[in-house]
Amino acid sequence: MPSIFDEILVGCPTHIRDEAVLPFNAIQKYLILADYDRLFHSILSFLHTNNESNGSLLRFASHICLFLYEQNHSEKFNQNTFIEILTTYIHHLIELEFKDLVCYYISKLPPNDQSTIMAKFLDTLSNRQDKEFYLKQGFTYKIDIDTSLLILAANQRRDQTFDKENNDEIISTNSKSLNENDHKQLEALKLLTTFLSTQTLDALRFANLICRYFLNDAKYEGIRISLSYFPHDIDVHTIEANNRQQSEDDIREFKAFGAYIAALEAIQRWSELHQKQQENTSTATREDQAYLPIVIKACYEVFDYPQGWLVDITNVHQTLPDNENRQIEMSILRHKYIPMLACNLFRIFDLIKHEQETFRLIIFLSDSRKQQLYKLFSKETLNSVLLLTEHAAERCLDRQQQSQTGDITVNLFL
Repeated sequence: MPSIFDEILVGCPTHIRDEAVLPFNAIQKYLILADYDRLFHSILSFLHTNNESNGSLLRFASHICLFLYEQNHSEKFNQNTFIEILTTYIHHLIELEFKDLVCYYISKLPPNDQSTIMAKFLDTLSNRQDKEFYLKQGFTYKIDIDTSLLILAANQRRDQTFDKENNDEIISTNSKSLNENDHKQLEALKLLTTFLSTQTLDALRFANLICRYFLNDAKYEGIRISLSYFPHDIDVHTIEANNRQQSEDDIREFKAFGAYIAALEAIQRWSELHQKQQENTSTATREDQAYLPIVIKACYEVFDYPQGWLVDITNVHQTLPDNENRQIEMSILRHKYIPMLACNLFRIFDLIKHEQETFRLIIFLSDSRKQQLYKLFSKETLNSVLLLTEHAAERCLDRQQQSQTGDITVNLFL
């Protein structure tokens, strides 16, 4: 049977032989012969040799492949070839912005390939409304939306290293601007928390990952937005009931970011009140003094975070592939931001001459029962802290000396 085509062409004019090898005619030939493996390879060859895909040919070829696949002829051809042809057609539809057709064809791929292509499709959509619409459409076509979203989130991770250097002793409470990639990550997180089947551990871990980057880059607004996507009363029991995995360290990490943001906001508010007080010295009430206990409490929520701020208390993460990077990132953040927070608090005490709190904080930071947090400080930062402590001690001694001098003067008059 295969030789009949060759025999017919032997006596044909050149232009007929040339037409016989054209894509549409070649496809018809292999269909008649039921040689599906050569059919698929010829289609791929046509697609690879044409720099600009012929839309009609691609559509025609894809539907033939899809028909044969759904008619259970897949044992007669290489399934990877079918996947490549249909995937090429899906990308063609995405490029032409025929978005309403995409999910249907993705659903015709084998289940293991659907989620990867779906995630790539979602990444091409410019706004969350479109993403949500086509996620619902994908759900209708029984595409694995959960896995698609996790792949989308993973694709948004930045290839970025942590800045280990810390030349600033004082925290700027003003958040740096979020860039396009930051917004993409936040959008991926929003989709995770909206569309995943349950309140999953995967969404929480992705939130923690991007919050580590946001904190390292001083993009506090990114952390605030991430925190807002989860319930305030999120707890171990809810997460573990939905995921059947230990999640204590993940929730501790998530809440640690919340504690730090609360401390920053308290410092920012105190600075505003103090500046207002400096500008209006006639005011009898010192609002900055009244607000100080709130600042102290918020900062100690970080310093005295149960069993350590950004420290794991279980070994669950040791079995996860990203554990080494995660531990490095948390260590960098501890060494960078606990000293910076402490320096802010020391300088506040120095500004308002609150020696008692200065001494209490220096004792706390050196307390072996509280992890000796001073060990996180660089030599330069320690010197700055000790200098502020020295100023506090000098003021105490000056006041004591003045008090003693006053007592002597009074005794002389008596």
